[in-house]
Amino acid sequence: QIYIDTYFLFNFWMNLWVLFLCHFLLHSKVKTVRIVAASIWASLGETILLCFPMGNGGFKLILGFGTVTAFVVAWLFRPGSWKYYYKLLIYCYLSALLLGSVLLIVETVFGTGKIPLAIWGIFMFLLFVLIKRVYLKINTKSDFCEVILTLAEEERCVLTALIDSGNGLIEPISKNPVCLVEERVIIQQKKYLQKEKFRVVPFHSLGNERGILEAYFIEKMEIKKEGETILIRNPIIAITKEVISKSEGYQMILHPELIR
Repeated sequence: QIYIDTYFLFNFWMNLWVLFLCHFLLHSKVKTVRIVAASIWASLGETILLCFPMGNGGFKLILGFGTVTAFVVAWLFRPGSWKYYYKLLIYCYLSALLLGSVLLIVETVFGTGKIPLAIWGIFMFLLFVLIKRVYLKINTKSDFCEVILTLAEEERCVLTALIDSGNGLIEPISKNPVCLVEERVIIQQKKYLQKEKFRVVPFHSLGNERGILEAYFIEKMEIKKEGETILIRNPIIAITKEVISKSEGYQMILHPELIR
């Protein structure tokens, strides 16, 4: 026997937890209100699917989690490539598997049906905070690196870059990954960028659902991380007039595919 309201609320808590965790781990820029809306939408879809007179409950749970989650993730994060979309789905499914395993252990210890939904919600929130703190403690230093841009001939610029797994910028013609650079830090070298290597890169972000960035192919990029140097020939950089880091701790957002 399943109560629809209880099923909906429990799934809402789970979806909210999974989406927030993916949002954090992938450095997503989506608004909190969209995450909440996506969680409600996903829970509603899973609940409606459960009520359909087809198949058994287990089949509906798997179908609902698989199909509804796929649609919600696409709507919420708006991935710029299939590769990034698959990555989002993997993160979502693994996050849900982690949460499900923890909840199963808790239910085994305290007994099924003896924990109110409000307590479940608080527990999921505390679990999210714990994972976030552990992740930040382990990965804070490894998320940054030094980058040397050679725009033309010997015109070089040294920057601190954030390796952002949420950066899904792709140049639409070449399908190459795109890095984001603040205009103010390369203003002196910008005159050396060649017009024939100019490109436009579509994007969406907070407060700007659809926009276009000016971008250029440059001569090379050197990424220095943990004692190693990665050389990228003819990379693409997009230029933004906005400040990337409010604390000014970094001036560039590096595409994660460039360091794999």
